[in-house]
Amino acid sequence: MVVVMNSDVQIYRGGVSLSAPFNAAQGDAMRIAVCCTLNVRGGAESALSRLLKILRDYGHKIDVIICTDEQHAVRDLIPEGVQVHYLHSDTWFSGMMSGLNWQATPRTFILIRRCIKAAAMLFGVRPSWWSDAYAMRHVTGLPQDAFDAVLGFTGPGISMTVASSLSAPLKAIWLHAHLRLGFAFRDLIPDFDTIFCVSHELKEAVDTKWPQYANKTQVLYNLIDADGIRQRATQYTPRWRDANDLHIVTVARLDKIKGLDIAIDAAALLRDRGLAFTWYVIGGGYYRKPLERRIHRLHLEDSFILCGDMANPMPYVKHADLYVQPSRSEGFGLAVQEALVLHKPVIATDIPAMSEQIEHGVTGVLCPLNPEAFAEAILSLASSPERREKISEHLKTIAHSDEETVAQLMNYLHSSARSSAK
Repeated sequence: MVVVMNSDVQIYRGGVSLSAPFNAAQGDAMRIAVCCTLNVRGGAESALSRLLKILRDYGHKIDVIICTDEQHAVRDLIPEGVQVHYLHSDTWFSGMMSGLNWQATPRTFILIRRCIKAAAMLFGVRPSWWSDAYAMRHVTGLPQDAFDAVLGFTGPGISMTVASSLSAPLKAIWLHAHLRLGFAFRDLIPDFDTIFCVSHELKEAVDTKWPQYANKTQVLYNLIDADGIRQRATQYTPRWRDANDLHIVTVARLDKIKGLDIAIDAAALLRDRGLAFTWYVIGGGYYRKPLERRIHRLHLEDSFILCGDMANPMPYVKHADLYVQPSRSEGFGLAVQEALVLHKPVIATDIPAMSEQIEHGVTGVLCPLNPEAFAEAILSLASSPERREKISEHLKTIAHSDEETVAQLMNYLHSSARSSAK
Protein backbone atom coordinates (compact mmCIF):
# COMPACT_ATOMS: atom_id res chain seq x y z
CA MET A 1 0.00 0.00 0.00
CA VAL A 2 1.25 3.48 -0.84
CA VAL A 3 0.26 6.44 1.27
CA VAL A 4 0.70 9.82 -0.39
CA MET A 5 1.23 12.70 2.02
CA ASN A 6 1.74 15.13 -0.83
CA SER A 7 0.71 14.78 -4.45
CA ASP A 8 4.36 15.07 -5.53
CA VAL A 9 6.15 13.22 -2.74
CA GLN A 10 5.36 9.78 -1.36
CA ILE A 11 6.55 9.66 2.22
CA TYR A 12 5.21 6.47 3.77
CA ARG A 13 4.91 3.24 1.85
CA GLY A 14 3.99 -0.20 3.11
CA GLY A 15 4.87 -3.64 1.86
CA VAL A 16 8.66 -3.32 2.06
CA SER A 17 10.48 -6.37 3.39
CA LEU A 18 14.04 -7.12 4.39
CA SER A 19 16.26 -8.12 1.48
CA ALA A 20 17.37 -11.23 3.36
CA PRO A 21 15.97 -12.98 6.43
CA PHE A 22 17.40 -11.75 9.71
CA ASN A 23 18.01 -14.22 12.52
CA ALA A 24 19.81 -13.12 15.67
CA ALA A 25 20.14 -16.73 16.81
CA GLN A 26 22.12 -17.56 13.66
CA GLY A 27 24.69 -14.87 14.31
CA ASP A 28 23.13 -12.00 12.36
CA ALA A 29 23.01 -9.80 15.47
CA MET A 30 25.41 -6.87 15.35
CA ARG A 31 27.09 -4.80 18.00
CA ILE A 32 26.17 -1.23 17.14
CA ALA A 33 27.40 2.00 18.72
CA VAL A 34 24.97 4.92 18.49
CA CYS A 35 26.62 8.28 19.21
CA CYS A 36 24.38 11.19 20.15
CA THR A 37 23.84 14.28 22.21
CA LEU A 38 20.76 14.07 24.38
CA ASN A 39 20.49 17.38 26.20
CA VAL A 40 17.17 18.58 24.76
CA ARG A 41 13.85 16.96 23.95
CA GLY A 42 12.94 17.42 20.30
CA GLY A 43 12.01 15.65 17.10
CA ALA A 44 15.46 14.21 16.46
CA GLU A 45 15.64 12.94 20.03
CA SER A 46 12.23 11.24 19.70
CA ALA A 47 13.42 9.61 16.47
CA LEU A 48 16.58 8.49 18.28
CA SER A 49 14.53 6.82 21.01
CA ARG A 50 12.50 4.99 18.38
CA LEU A 51 15.70 3.93 16.56
CA LEU A 52 17.18 2.46 19.73
CA LYS A 53 14.02 0.47 20.42
CA ILE A 54 13.92 -0.88 16.85
CA LEU A 55 17.58 -1.94 16.89
CA ARG A 56 17.13 -3.56 20.30
CA ASP A 57 13.98 -5.40 19.23
CA TYR A 58 15.77 -6.77 16.16
CA GLY A 59 18.21 -8.48 18.51
CA HIS A 60 21.22 -6.21 18.06
CA LYS A 61 23.48 -5.33 20.96
CA ILE A 62 23.35 -1.56 21.33
CA ASP A 63 25.86 0.76 23.00
CA VAL A 64 24.53 4.31 23.32
CA ILE A 65 27.36 6.81 23.66
CA ILE A 66 25.92 10.05 25.01
CA CYS A 67 28.06 13.13 24.38
CA THR A 68 26.34 15.12 27.11
CA ASP A 69 27.03 15.55 30.78
CA GLU A 70 24.98 12.90 32.58
CA GLN A 71 23.35 15.51 34.82
CA HIS A 72 21.74 17.21 31.81
CA ALA A 73 20.86 14.17 29.68
CA VAL A 74 17.19 13.46 28.88
CA ARG A 75 17.44 9.94 30.22
CA ASP A 76 13.80 8.89 29.88
CA LEU A 77 14.30 8.73 26.08
CA ILE A 78 16.78 5.86 26.49
CA PRO A 79 14.96 2.51 26.33
CA GLU A 80 15.74 -0.42 28.58
CA GLY A 81 18.02 -3.13 27.29
CA VAL A 82 20.79 -0.95 25.85
CA GLN A 83 24.23 -0.22 27.27
CA VAL A 84 24.72 3.48 28.06
CA HIS A 85 28.06 5.32 28.15
CA TYR A 86 28.20 8.93 29.35
CA LEU A 87 31.21 10.89 28.16
CA HIS A 88 32.94 13.47 30.30
CA SER A 89 35.70 15.99 29.84
CA ASP A 90 38.63 16.11 32.24
CA THR A 91 38.86 19.93 32.23
CA TRP A 92 36.24 22.66 32.34
CA PHE A 93 37.77 24.44 29.34
CA SER A 94 37.81 21.36 27.11
CA GLY A 95 34.25 20.58 28.19
CA MET A 96 33.14 24.04 27.12
CA MET A 97 35.00 23.94 23.81
CA SER A 98 33.84 20.43 22.93
CA GLY A 99 30.24 21.10 23.95
CA LEU A 100 30.09 18.13 26.33
CA ASN A 101 28.85 20.25 29.23
CA TRP A 102 27.50 23.33 27.47
CA GLN A 103 24.43 23.52 29.72
CA ALA A 104 26.68 24.06 32.73
CA THR A 105 28.72 26.69 30.89
CA PRO A 106 27.94 30.37 31.57
CA ARG A 107 26.13 32.08 28.71
CA THR A 108 28.96 34.59 28.25
CA PHE A 109 31.48 31.84 27.58
CA ILE A 110 29.14 30.16 25.11
CA LEU A 111 28.96 33.44 23.17
CA ILE A 112 32.75 33.76 23.30
CA ARG A 113 33.07 30.20 22.03
CA ARG A 114 30.78 30.95 19.08
CA CYS A 115 32.73 34.11 18.23
CA ILE A 116 36.01 32.19 18.30
CA LYS A 117 34.57 29.51 16.04
CA ALA A 118 33.17 32.07 13.59
CA ALA A 119 36.48 33.93 13.41
CA ALA A 120 38.44 30.71 12.94
CA MET A 121 36.17 29.59 10.09
CA LEU A 122 36.27 33.05 8.49
CA PHE A 123 40.07 33.07 8.32
CA GLY A 124 40.38 29.35 7.60
CA VAL A 125 42.45 28.53 10.66
CA ARG A 126 42.05 25.89 13.35
CA PRO A 127 43.40 26.79 16.79
CA SER A 128 44.93 23.74 18.46
CA TRP A 129 42.59 24.14 21.43
CA TRP A 130 39.55 24.10 19.12
CA SER A 131 40.36 21.03 17.08
CA ASP A 132 38.51 17.74 17.36
CA ALA A 133 41.78 16.04 18.25
CA TYR A 134 42.05 18.32 21.28
CA ALA A 135 38.50 17.50 22.37
CA MET A 136 39.09 13.77 22.06
CA ARG A 137 42.30 13.94 24.13
CA HIS A 138 40.22 15.22 27.04
CA VAL A 139 37.22 12.90 26.74
CA THR A 140 36.77 10.12 29.27
CA GLY A 141 34.29 7.24 29.32
CA LEU A 142 34.68 6.29 25.65
CA PRO A 143 34.45 2.50 25.10
CA GLN A 144 37.53 0.98 23.48
CA ASP A 145 35.70 -2.03 22.00
CA ALA A 146 35.39 -2.79 18.30
CA PHE A 147 31.88 -2.51 16.84
CA ASP A 148 30.17 -3.92 13.77
CA ALA A 149 28.64 -0.53 12.99
CA VAL A 150 28.80 3.02 14.31
CA LEU A 151 25.87 5.40 13.82
CA GLY A 152 26.39 9.11 14.48
CA PHE A 153 22.78 10.05 14.99
CA THR A 154 22.89 13.72 15.97
CA GLY A 155 25.12 14.79 13.12
CA PRO A 156 28.11 17.17 13.07
CA GLY A 157 29.61 18.20 16.37
CA ILE A 158 31.15 16.27 19.21
CA SER A 159 29.02 13.16 18.52
CA MET A 160 30.37 13.00 14.96
CA THR A 161 33.91 13.36 16.28
CA VAL A 162 33.31 10.55 18.75
CA ALA A 163 31.74 8.33 16.07
CA SER A 164 34.72 8.84 13.76
CA SER A 165 37.12 7.77 16.52
CA LEU A 166 35.45 4.40 17.11
CA SER A 167 36.54 1.21 15.38
CA ALA A 168 33.98 -0.35 13.00
CA PRO A 169 33.85 -1.50 9.35
CA LEU A 170 30.60 0.43 8.82
CA LYS A 171 29.91 4.04 9.80
CA ALA A 172 26.96 6.30 9.02
CA ILE A 173 26.09 9.85 10.01
CA TRP A 174 22.65 11.53 10.15
CA LEU A 175 21.87 15.08 9.06
CA HIS A 176 18.70 16.51 10.60
CA ALA A 177 19.06 20.14 9.58
CA HIS A 178 20.76 22.51 7.16
CA LEU A 179 24.37 23.09 8.13
CA ARG A 180 27.21 25.34 7.14
CA LEU A 181 30.35 23.45 6.20
CA GLY A 182 32.38 23.31 9.39
CA PHE A 183 35.81 21.95 10.08
CA ALA A 184 34.49 18.78 11.71
CA PHE A 185 32.19 17.90 8.83
CA ARG A 186 34.79 18.64 6.18
CA ASP A 187 37.58 16.73 7.90
CA LEU A 188 35.63 13.80 9.32
CA ILE A 189 33.14 12.92 6.59
CA PRO A 190 35.71 10.71 4.77
CA ASP A 191 35.51 8.43 7.82
CA PHE A 192 31.83 7.69 7.11
CA ASP A 193 30.35 5.40 4.48
CA THR A 194 26.89 6.96 4.37
CA ILE A 195 25.21 10.30 5.08
CA PHE A 196 21.55 9.80 5.97
CA CYS A 197 19.43 12.89 5.21
CA VAL A 198 15.99 13.00 6.81
CA SER A 199 14.21 14.52 3.79
CA HIS A 200 14.59 14.76 0.02
CA GLU A 201 14.96 18.52 0.30
CA LEU A 202 17.84 18.16 2.75
CA LYS A 203 19.59 15.61 0.52
CA GLU A 204 19.30 17.95 -2.46
CA ALA A 205 20.74 20.79 -0.40
CA VAL A 206 23.67 18.66 0.78
CA ASP A 207 24.38 17.33 -2.72
CA THR A 208 24.30 20.85 -4.14
CA LYS A 209 26.56 22.35 -1.50
CA TRP A 210 28.96 19.41 -1.20
CA PRO A 211 28.82 17.49 -4.51
CA GLN A 212 31.96 15.56 -3.58
CA TYR A 213 29.85 13.65 -1.02
CA ALA A 214 26.80 13.04 -3.24
CA ASN A 215 27.67 9.35 -3.64
CA LYS A 216 27.36 8.94 0.13
CA THR A 217 23.99 10.60 0.69
CA GLN A 218 20.63 8.87 0.82
CA VAL A 219 17.24 9.78 2.23
CA LEU A 220 16.18 8.01 5.42
CA TYR A 221 13.11 9.49 7.06
CA ASN A 222 13.03 9.83 10.81
CA LEU A 223 11.38 6.89 12.50
CA ILE A 224 7.97 7.57 14.00
CA ASP A 225 5.99 5.26 16.27
CA ALA A 226 2.40 6.04 15.25
CA ASP A 227 0.82 3.54 17.65
CA GLY A 228 2.98 4.82 20.49
CA ILE A 229 2.01 8.42 19.72
CA ARG A 230 -1.69 7.55 19.84
CA GLN A 231 -1.25 5.66 23.10
CA ARG A 232 0.71 8.48 24.74
CA ALA A 233 -1.96 10.96 23.63
CA THR A 234 -4.49 9.23 25.92
CA GLN A 235 -2.40 9.31 29.10
CA TYR A 236 -3.93 12.49 30.53
CA THR A 237 -6.27 15.36 29.69
CA PRO A 238 -4.71 18.84 29.33
CA ARG A 239 -5.74 21.66 31.62
CA TRP A 240 -6.71 24.50 29.33
CA ARG A 241 -6.60 28.07 30.63
CA ASP A 242 -10.09 28.69 29.27
CA ALA A 243 -12.17 25.81 27.93
CA ASN A 244 -14.04 28.15 25.58
CA ASP A 245 -10.94 29.44 23.81
CA LEU A 246 -9.57 28.19 20.52
CA HIS A 247 -6.67 25.97 21.61
CA ILE A 248 -3.51 26.33 19.50
CA VAL A 249 -0.49 24.11 20.20
CA THR A 250 3.12 24.23 19.01
CA VAL A 251 5.74 21.69 20.08
CA ALA A 252 9.24 23.02 19.51
CA ARG A 253 12.47 23.70 21.30
CA LEU A 254 12.87 27.38 22.12
CA ASP A 255 15.26 28.31 19.34
CA LYS A 256 15.15 31.23 16.94
CA ILE A 257 15.03 28.86 13.97
CA LYS A 258 11.62 27.63 15.15
CA GLY A 259 10.01 30.99 14.34
CA LEU A 260 8.30 31.47 17.69
CA ASP A 261 8.86 35.23 17.48
CA ILE A 262 6.69 35.12 14.36
CA ALA A 263 4.09 33.14 16.32
CA ILE A 264 4.02 35.76 19.08
CA ASP A 265 3.51 38.57 16.58
CA ALA A 266 0.75 36.55 14.91
CA ALA A 267 -0.87 36.06 18.32
CA ALA A 268 -0.93 39.83 18.83
CA LEU A 269 -2.75 40.21 15.50
CA LEU A 270 -5.25 37.52 16.50
CA ARG A 271 -5.97 39.32 19.77
CA ASP A 272 -6.44 42.61 17.95
CA ARG A 273 -8.89 40.88 15.59
CA GLY A 274 -10.95 39.73 18.57
CA LEU A 275 -10.23 35.99 18.49
CA ALA A 276 -10.58 34.23 21.85
CA PHE A 277 -7.64 31.83 21.92
CA THR A 278 -4.79 30.45 23.98
CA TRP A 279 -1.57 29.41 22.28
CA TYR A 280 0.47 26.77 24.13
CA VAL A 281 4.15 26.31 23.22
CA ILE A 282 5.68 23.13 24.61
CA GLY A 283 9.45 22.86 24.74
CA GLY A 284 12.55 24.23 26.41
CA GLY A 285 15.65 25.96 25.15
CA TYR A 286 18.05 28.86 25.28
CA TYR A 287 15.68 31.33 23.55
CA ARG A 288 13.13 31.50 26.38
CA LYS A 289 14.15 34.90 27.79
CA PRO A 290 13.88 36.80 24.47
CA LEU A 291 10.49 35.20 23.87
CA GLU A 292 9.28 36.12 27.35
CA ARG A 293 10.33 39.73 26.78
CA ARG A 294 8.44 39.81 23.48
CA ILE A 295 5.33 38.30 25.10
CA HIS A 296 5.49 40.89 27.89
CA ARG A 297 6.00 43.80 25.48
CA LEU A 298 2.92 42.77 23.49
CA HIS A 299 0.87 42.05 26.65
CA LEU A 300 0.20 38.44 25.68
CA GLU A 301 0.91 36.81 29.05
CA ASP A 302 -2.64 35.41 29.28
CA SER A 303 -2.90 34.08 25.74
CA PHE A 304 0.60 32.93 24.69
CA ILE A 305 1.89 30.38 27.19
CA LEU A 306 5.42 28.97 27.28
CA CYS A 307 4.72 25.65 28.99
CA GLY A 308 8.33 24.47 29.21
CA ASP A 309 9.59 20.99 28.50
CA MET A 310 7.19 18.06 28.82
CA ALA A 311 8.01 14.37 28.71
CA ASN A 312 4.72 13.75 26.90
CA PRO A 313 3.08 16.67 25.05
CA MET A 314 0.89 14.40 22.91
CA PRO A 315 -2.37 14.94 24.91
CA TYR A 316 -2.06 18.67 24.23
CA VAL A 317 -1.68 17.98 20.52
CA LYS A 318 -4.56 15.49 20.50
CA HIS A 319 -7.01 17.86 22.19
CA ALA A 320 -5.91 21.04 20.38
CA ASP A 321 -8.08 22.73 17.78
CA LEU A 322 -5.07 23.65 15.63
CA TYR A 323 -1.42 22.70 15.48
CA VAL A 324 0.91 25.47 14.23
CA GLN A 325 4.58 25.16 13.20
CA PRO A 326 6.11 28.52 12.14
CA SER A 327 9.67 27.22 11.62
CA ARG A 328 12.17 29.18 9.57
CA SER A 329 13.88 25.94 8.55
CA GLU A 330 13.46 22.22 9.19
CA GLY A 331 15.30 19.13 8.10
CA PHE A 332 12.12 17.09 8.43
CA GLY A 333 9.89 18.38 11.23
CA LEU A 334 8.89 15.33 13.25
CA ALA A 335 6.51 17.30 15.47
CA VAL A 336 4.35 18.00 12.42
CA GLN A 337 4.21 14.28 11.64
CA GLU A 338 3.12 13.59 15.22
CA ALA A 339 0.30 16.13 14.84
CA LEU A 340 -0.79 14.54 11.55
CA VAL A 341 -0.81 11.09 13.18
CA LEU A 342 -3.24 12.55 15.74
CA HIS A 343 -5.40 13.94 12.89
CA LYS A 344 -4.82 17.59 13.77
CA PRO A 345 -5.20 20.34 11.16
CA VAL A 346 -1.69 21.77 10.79
CA ILE A 347 -0.64 25.26 9.76
CA ALA A 348 3.05 25.35 8.86
CA THR A 349 5.56 27.49 7.04
CA ASP A 350 5.71 26.91 3.31
CA ILE A 351 9.22 25.46 3.24
CA PRO A 352 10.31 22.30 1.40
CA ALA A 353 10.45 20.05 4.48
CA MET A 354 6.83 20.94 5.28
CA SER A 355 5.58 20.62 1.71
CA GLU A 356 6.96 17.06 1.68
CA GLN A 357 4.52 16.26 4.47
CA ILE A 358 1.51 18.52 3.95
CA GLU A 359 -0.73 18.79 0.93
CA HIS A 360 -1.92 22.37 1.06
CA GLY A 361 -5.64 22.64 1.68
CA VAL A 362 -6.06 18.87 2.06
CA THR A 363 -3.97 17.71 5.02
CA GLY A 364 -3.11 21.17 6.32
CA VAL A 365 -2.26 24.73 5.36
CA LEU A 366 1.09 26.10 4.19
CA CYS A 367 1.74 29.82 4.44
CA PRO A 368 4.58 32.34 4.10
CA LEU A 369 6.75 33.05 7.12
CA ASN A 370 5.24 36.28 8.35
CA PRO A 371 2.83 37.09 11.21
CA GLU A 372 0.07 38.34 8.92
CA ALA A 373 -0.03 35.12 6.89
CA PHE A 374 -0.13 32.91 9.99
CA ALA A 375 -2.79 35.07 11.61
CA GLU A 376 -4.96 34.90 8.48
CA ALA A 377 -4.55 31.12 8.20
CA ILE A 378 -5.50 30.65 11.86
CA LEU A 379 -8.51 32.96 11.56
CA SER A 380 -9.65 31.12 8.44
CA LEU A 381 -9.62 27.71 10.13
CA ALA A 382 -10.91 29.10 13.43
CA SER A 383 -14.01 30.44 11.68
CA SER A 384 -14.69 27.14 9.91
CA PRO A 385 -15.08 24.10 12.20
CA GLU A 386 -16.38 22.22 9.16
CA ARG A 387 -13.11 22.75 7.30
CA ARG A 388 -11.09 21.63 10.31
CA GLU A 389 -13.23 18.51 10.58
CA LYS A 390 -12.81 17.76 6.88
CA ILE A 391 -9.01 17.91 7.20
CA SER A 392 -9.13 15.72 10.29
CA GLU A 393 -11.35 13.13 8.61
CA HIS A 394 -9.02 13.01 5.62
CA LEU A 395 -6.02 12.43 7.90
CA LYS A 396 -7.84 9.45 9.44
CA THR A 397 -7.70 7.73 6.04
CA ILE A 398 -3.89 7.88 5.97
CA ALA A 399 -2.00 4.93 7.46
CA HIS A 400 1.08 6.44 9.09
CA SER A 401 3.86 3.89 9.38
CA ASP A 402 7.65 3.79 9.50
CA GLU A 403 7.72 0.21 8.19
CA GLU A 404 9.60 1.12 5.03
CA THR A 405 12.14 3.24 6.88
CA VAL A 406 12.82 0.38 9.29
CA ALA A 407 13.25 -2.06 6.39
CA GLN A 408 15.53 0.38 4.56
CA LEU A 409 17.76 0.79 7.61
CA MET A 410 17.90 -2.93 8.37
CA ASN A 411 18.69 -3.77 4.74
CA TYR A 412 21.51 -1.25 4.89
CA LEU A 413 22.96 -2.65 8.12
CA HIS A 414 22.62 -6.32 7.24
CA SER A 415 23.81 -6.08 3.63
CA SER A 416 26.79 -3.97 4.68
CA ALA A 417 27.62 -6.39 7.48
CA ARG A 418 27.47 -9.38 5.14
CA SER A 419 29.66 -7.57 2.59
CA SER A 420 32.31 -6.74 5.19
CA ALA A 421 32.28 -10.34 6.45
CA LYS A 422 33.20 -11.74 3.03
